[in-house]
Formats: sequence, structure tokens, C-alpha cells
Amino acid sequence: MDAYKNLAYGVVDVSPVPPATGNSLTLQTRYANAFPLPPFNATVWPIRSQPDVLNAEIVRVTAIADGVMTITRAQEGTTARPIAVGDQIAAGITKLLLDDVAAGAEHHGSHEPGGWDAITALSASILTSGILPDTRLSPNVAMRGQANDFSSLVLTAGMTVGTNLIIGTNLAVGTNPAQSGAIRLPNNQPITARISNNTSDINLLSLSSLNLIVVGASGNRVSVPSTLEVGSSPSASGALRLPNASEIKARNGANTADISMMNVTLSNVLSLGQTGTPVQIESTLALIERTAPAAPAANRANLWIEDDGAGKTRLMVQFATGAAIQIAIQA
Repeated sequence: MDAYKNLAYGVVDVSPVPPATGNSLTLQTRYANAFPLPPFNATVWPIRSQPDVLNAEIVRVTAIADGVMTITRAQEGTTARPIAVGDQIAAGITKLLLDDVAAGAEHHGSHEPGGWDAITALSASILTSGILPDTRLSPNVAMRGQANDFSSLVLTAGMTVGTNLIIGTNLAVGTNPAQSGAIRLPNNQPITARISNNTSDINLLSLSSLNLIVVGASGNRVSVPSTLEVGSSPSASGALRLPNASEIKARNGANTADISMMNVTLSNVLSLGQTGTPVQIESTLALIERTAPAAPAANRANLWIEDDGAGKTRLMVQFATGAAIQIAIQA
């Protein structure tokens, strides 16, 4: 059964577009919190009149956010009418409410006869079993995977939850869901969210046909508010924390192999690139003066800048054998 609220009344501030078929309207600010939690049915009629069969339409309110109502038009046998600025809207008594009360129903989906018979057992506001089409559960109905609560509950279509849904053990969605885990999705089915302007959905998390975990969707940024840790025993600080001896890699242009971009070697040397692949620097390479390092290992060279002892900076190189060599010095 829907939630209800006394004196749930408002006035339209922004009408639907187009007025006769649009699916959202905005209430005047003072009425933004006057209505119960969706979903519920409401009657819309013109200002300075009483609602009747000639001038009123019943709509189903499926969402409210900051006074913006998302609605489904022409409910309970009424006809859609052009909703105008200044029209009145109220969540009052309709035939649906009286039918639900008469049937003693604790749910409604299609609101067609026979819905109550679909529930096999109902005790103390706990669904114990049954098959429910396109079900909406009222706030006082619990579903818990504990002993003596419910053994199974199968939803043949969708389920809309007004506030929260508590599952005691696991939630399996669709056909062929995963066989383990708290939330079990079928193959090739993403977890999605509605974008802020309520015009489309965005994939949050999915598993590709190549069994790769995909976070986000193409064209949308993924924001990590704190840190991103990869693998076991990652570094203890930093925004991106990698484990020891791991690498940051990229796919090559021909899509035939991976190339190492950066890693820390076992001897704690920061390594850029990989053998046989040049490293291109688009801007400048800024060096800071330091003392001469120890001679490098075979087949390597050290490049650094240092103070020449007289206050001038000089660029140095040293190979595995022999003394350090001055390449250039500050004028």
C-alpha cells in the first residue's frame, strides 16, 4: 500500500512539457515537502475549481526531488489533460486506495484484481513466500533471510523500494545470476545509476564479455574521493597505492602488447619506460642539484647536476667505470 500524508496538497509552479503528455512538474517551493514518499497517486485539477470527471486527471507520482515530481499520466481510468501553472494537486482518496483497503493488501503492482492472491503467506507484515508481479512494498513490510521469516520470494518483473531494502543473506537478480556473493548479477548486466538531470542511466560497474571488471562508462569520469589501493601489501601513503615490484602499464598502439610505463625496482630505483621503448618528454626535464651518486651498475649511466664547489651548477654523467664527466657548466 502507498504511503499517505495528511493535507498533501500543492500548486504547480512549472508545468509539464508538453502540458498534456509531459512526465514531470515542479511544485511551488512552499509545497515541496507536503507530500508522502513516492510512489502514490494524486489528482490534478485547475485553480479556482473543484475536481470532477471533466476537469481532473489522476497521475502516479513515482519520484520527488526538490519539489520536482516525476509522474505517470492518466491513471485509474482518467484522461490526460494539459496541466498548467497554478493547477492544484493533492494526494487524497482515490478508488485505488479504497480498493487496497478493501482487499487488505500490503502491496500493489499492476493494481489489477488477483494481486492479493499472488501472496502465499503474509504474517506480522513479513512476506514469507510468493510470486509478485512488478511489486512495490510499503515501508512496514520486511523481507529477511532468517529462520521463520521467508523461505523464498520471487519477483517476476521489477520492484520499487521507497526508502531502503534490507536483505539478510543475498540478492540474486535476473536469470543465471552469480552463484555466490551478497549481490548476484547475471552475465553482461551492469549496475547503473540515474544521472542528476534524470534523463539517462550510467553504468557504474559491470563485467565485460572478456571477464574484465569495468568501472564507469565511456565518456564519464570516475572520481576516487580518497585513495586507490591495488593488490596486496600496497604502499601506506599516496593517492594511488601500488604493491612492491608492481608496474603501471599501457597497451601499445598496435594493441599487440603491454608496455611498462613506471615501476620501482627491487633495488628501490624508480624506473621509467622499458628496454627498447624510448621515453618522450613533451616539455622540460627539471633537475635539482645533489651530491654525486655512487657509480652505476654495468651497462648504465647516471646523469645529474651538482654544485662545482664555486657556486655554479654543472651537468654531470658517470658510467659504470671511470670518473664522473662534466658535460656543461653554468655561465
